[in-house]
Amino acid sequence: MKCPILAIFIFWCILFVNNIVLFSYDLCDYVNLYLPGADKSACNIPKIDDYISVFSESIQSSEATLSQDNLWKTKRTARGCDFSFQEFQASDGIGAYHCPFIQKQKMPLSYKVCFVGDLHGCVDVLAKIFKRMVDGDELGNGKILNPDYSVIDLTTLIIFLGDYTDRGPSSLDTLFLLSLFKIKNKENVFLLRGNHECLTVNSFDCRGLKSEIEQRFGKTDSEIKLFTKILRIYEYMPISLFLIYGNSCIQCCHGGIDAEFYPCEFLANNTAVFDSLSEFDQSLWVGLLWNDFCSGDFAGIPIINFDRGLGYIYDVSATRACLESLNQSLTALSALFNLKLIIRGHQHSFFPLKMLTHDMCDLDSGLKYWKDVVGDKTSFKIADYVPVLTLSSSTVCQLSCQYSFCVLDVAGEYENWTLTPVEG
Repeated sequence: MKCPILAIFIFWCILFVNNIVLFSYDLCDYVNLYLPGADKSACNIPKIDDYISVFSESIQSSEATLSQDNLWKTKRTARGCDFSFQEFQASDGIGAYHCPFIQKQKMPLSYKVCFVGDLHGCVDVLAKIFKRMVDGDELGNGKILNPDYSVIDLTTLIIFLGDYTDRGPSSLDTLFLLSLFKIKNKENVFLLRGNHECLTVNSFDCRGLKSEIEQRFGKTDSEIKLFTKILRIYEYMPISLFLIYGNSCIQCCHGGIDAEFYPCEFLANNTAVFDSLSEFDQSLWVGLLWNDFCSGDFAGIPIINFDRGLGYIYDVSATRACLESLNQSLTALSALFNLKLIIRGHQHSFFPLKMLTHDMCDLDSGLKYWKDVVGDKTSFKIADYVPVLTLSSSTVCQLSCQYSFCVLDVAGEYENWTLTPVEG
């Protein structure tokens, strides 16, 4: 009788030890590895099994989070979301466990929210951002992370706005570092989905993620397994995150808005955290990934974005009309808040490190670049630059030696919220 019990005990001990080994990756080591001047010898660079292990853990962690939400589980069962992802992205043709979803987060009395724009495979930019969040400015002020890269204050959120892959030299390592960071700060870090978190875009050209993986590891079974894990990770990235504080709501996404995409019942529901997008036509919510804005007032309605080949462009009038309609619907549902601000990436300014703001309050102002904002020395009230803020990226110009992000201090009335650009 003792032998079976002993065998079971040994089995669980081995399983426990294996899990410790599996999840023992030190984020500090990898951040240091990707900083300029680090020793990138073959013995230090992650192997294909390392990537697979970390991505597997990321999937399990995300699955556990979603499965805790009863509303999500009910909708997923009722709508039959175990379908082919072809229904949403026809050219992908890969089976999916979850359909695209949006997420909502209610914030307490005060919060600090850090936003990071497109990275596009520039892992050294990401490592510099993490290091800056640990060190603070030249005076040691503005620290966000502990030396082990955990958040210092649990009332701090760090939101990445999508497009982690393609164009840059290290898409795989960028996803690897982000996954480790998310695992370490599960409740405080959000990885939103961009239009590049997609098989079709990843496979588009020789600078894409798929080509990078094939060049590093060849076309093997392990390479297929690795790429499949990455596609699964994409499924657990929210298409949009709505932050609710008092009577104000912020929409965080990669692309933009859509005049017919109104998830108002979800937003007005006090208990819902996740909502499946399976009942929406893809042409509606795809705007959250692909749509753009402009500061002109040339049409008053969304116009087709011929440059991208997908999505629409919203001018001042179209943007105002869309937000007004959404807020009227929220009021009709007795919601106690309105959508005040959209923070997104996607639309590069071609001015490295400068965040692009579309000033909807002054039609004559055109596009404004925060050229006079240097480092951490200038903060300003965000209400002066409503309702759309675009975080531009240096990676569009391949200036991977630079970095930028911004910090939003949420406290009191919306008119008093302040935004601080950080760059270096």
